[in-house]
Amino acid sequence: MPVRGLAGVRVSAVAAGACHSLCLVEGGALFSWGSAAGGRHGHGGGSDVVEPRRVEALAHEVVAAMSAALFLSLFLLVIIVRRSWLPCRRHYSY
Repeated sequence: MPVRGLAGVRVSAVAAGACHSLCLVEGGALFSWGSAAGGRHGHGGGSDVVEPRRVEALAHEVVAAMSAALFLSLFLLVIIVRRSWLPCRRHYSY
C-alpha cells in the first residue's frame, strides 16, 4: 500500500526513533514525520507531522545516510568541493 507523502519516490532506508521516523529516498532527499517535541522531525514549529514530509532545510543537500535515535536524528551529507587553481603571480587561490 502506498504511503501518502512518499508517492512517486523510491525508498532507500527507513529509521525510527522513540517518537519520530526518517526515510531516505533515492537521490538523497530526507523525509521525516512524528512528534514535534524538541524539534525531532526537523520541520520547525510545534505541530506533529503525521505523514512523511521532506525536510526542507536539506532540500539543496544530498543525504548519504541517516539514523534516528531515541530523541534525535543524525544524517550524513555528501559535500562536493570544487576547486580551481589559478596562478596569480606567485599566489594561488582556491
